[in-house]
Parts: sequence; C-alpha cells; structure tokens
Amino acid sequence: MARRHRKERYIRQLKDSLRVEVKATHNGKRVSVSGGTFRFDQYTTVAACWAEAIRSRDAILRSLEADTVIFEEPTVQELYDRRTDYIVLSAESKRKNDIMFRNGIGSLANKKISAVTTADIQRSLNQYGETHSTNSVKHLLTIWKQIYRVCAIEELPIPDKTQAVVNYESKVVPQKRETRTTYEDFQTFIDALAEYGTDSPTTRYRCEVIYYALMIQLYAGLRPQEAYALFREDIDLERGLLHIRRRCGTTASETRQIITLKTKDSSADVPIADALVPYLKEMLQRYDTAPLLADIDGLPMETKVACSLIRNVSKKAKVHFTQYMLRHLFAREVSKVTDVKTLQSLMRHARADMSLYYSWSEDDEKKNAVNARNLS
Repeated sequence: MARRHRKERYIRQLKDSLRVEVKATHNGKRVSVSGGTFRFDQYTTVAACWAEAIRSRDAILRSLEADTVIFEEPTVQELYDRRTDYIVLSAESKRKNDIMFRNGIGSLANKKISAVTTADIQRSLNQYGETHSTNSVKHLLTIWKQIYRVCAIEELPIPDKTQAVVNYESKVVPQKRETRTTYEDFQTFIDALAEYGTDSPTTRYRCEVIYYALMIQLYAGLRPQEAYALFREDIDLERGLLHIRRRCGTTASETRQIITLKTKDSSADVPIADALVPYLKEMLQRYDTAPLLADIDGLPMETKVACSLIRNVSKKAKVHFTQYMLRHLFAREVSKVTDVKTLQSLMRHARADMSLYYSWSEDDEKKNAVNARNLS
C-alpha cells in the first residue's frame, strides 16, 4: 500500500488508488460529484498521483463555484448512443461502430464522462491496437472524438481528452483483400452461377439478377451498388451511355434504399461497350422493376444477400471471386489501352493514383520491364 499522504478534503486514499468525491447540494439534496479514481500504478510516483487527484478535486470546486457542474452527468455509453441525434450515420455504419465500441471502449461504457482520463482513452487505443490494424485504431479514435463532440453540441463543460492522445501504430498487419481475377476464373464462376439454386425460385431469381449485374460491372467498371441501382431511364442505348446517378445502400434508419452516390466524381455518363449491349437489351425486356435489378420482392438488392450468394457459388465453383474483382479487372484492361486521365474518367475517381491502384501488373510484365532497361 502506498504511504499515507497528508489528509486532503474530498480525497479518499484506498489500498492502490485515490478516489475523488466532492459533496455538494443540488435542488435541496446532498449529492456527490465524482472526480474519478486515480491508480498509483498509473503514475511515475505516488506524489504525481496525488497531484492529479488534487487537480481533479480543485477543478470540481471551481465548477461548483461557477455553477457549471453537471449533476446529471452522462456516461460514455449514453453519449455514444446520443451521437446519432446529431451525426448522420447509415445503418451499416452504426452496426460496425457498435462492434468497435463494444470491443474497444466497452469496459469504460458505464463511466461518467468527466471521470474518463486521457490515460483511459490512450489505453483503450493501445489495447485495441494489439489485435487490430492501425487504421482500425484510427476508427476507434474517431468514435471517441464523436463522443466528445456530443458534449460540445450539448454544451457540457467537458474538455476533449482526445486532443492529448498519441497516435498508436499497431504492429498488426491488415489482411490484404485479394482483388485480382482472370477471365477464366470469372467464366468458371458464371458457369456455376447458371447451375446454382435450381431448387429454389428465390435463389434462382437472385442468381439471374446477379448475372446481369456482373456483366455490367465487367464491361462498364461500375461499383456493385451502382449496377443494382440502374433504372430503365439510366440505360440510353441510342446514345450508348449509362447514366450513373445513384446507388443501393442504407440510410440512418432504413436498409435496401436507393441513395446518393459515394462522391460527386461518381456521377457520370459511362460509355456502353458493344459487348454489353445484348445483356442490357435482355435486361430491359426481362425486368420492369425500379430499379431494374431489384430483388424478388421489388426492393433494391441488399449487398449482404448478393455477397453471401456469390460466396456460396464461389465455394461450389472452387474459385475465389467477389464482385469488386471485376472493377479491378476493368481498370487493369483499360490501363493497357489508354492513358491515365481516360482511365481516371472511366473509373470516376477524384485522383488518378486511385485509378492506378485498381490496376496491377503480372509477374511476367514486371520481369519484362526490368529486363528492358537500357543501361548503356
């Protein structure tokens, strides 16, 4: 046990920590205002721990004098839940944030916000970084920042403790998503898709819709969510253009919605390749829903449903395939026959380097490049 310090009002010394609790009167009742618990093992010296506890106690006393104390103080969990009152998030983003909050901040969920220390936040980031990538740690810090932003919006006198944390560089290497495919593997997948779900009308219908969506992605380089959001008026066969104006996604409260595009650069008129024309004509004759490639109930195709079905077909075909591979394949093939600016325009990226990222070089191409150097 740490040695006894001189007595300080409102500071109680426990076996391994100090607890700050100031007594005050609110609405005629005697209440306690917590200043937090300070553990000795989190400071370089016992004196430093005492100094921090005294600062916390004195800050509460000043707040009482200025009448700025929050008597009904929210917890970290309550502030996290109130974020969506002010910050617009899609249902899918909320789902991912909930998982991250539970795994990275959950142990502090019931703590009053004023009792949260910078050290608490730093430890939560460091611990999360032991099993997650640096990028994931940055997302967790964003959630912390949103919690303190709620404090600012609601004019709670709580300083933003995230300003003092140190960026954590995780040693966990993020798993690289495989983005390459070949026409041979794609054709193997398509053959398996044609034979899949024959005993279920719903699955069979979805396989056919996915087939057309994949052909659009293959020949036009669209994002999956854009292909499933095409309306009849978006297909201009006379001028040879696909009008990309919307995508499938989620809103703050609803899934399976038609929403705005990802960026302003995404909105464009994409040329229709000659090879795509027959598939588009078949679509226009086959479907009268809005969007054309809707699910069997007429609502927009849910991303998770399509991805799950594609994953099952891939396993049966014994090839690794995802829809996004087609956008990368499109970028690779186009990059061989045109300049970077045209590639960027077709990919509808804000930056050319992003379009180049979507392309790739095969090993034999790399070898040819280094052998072609003229060193004379």
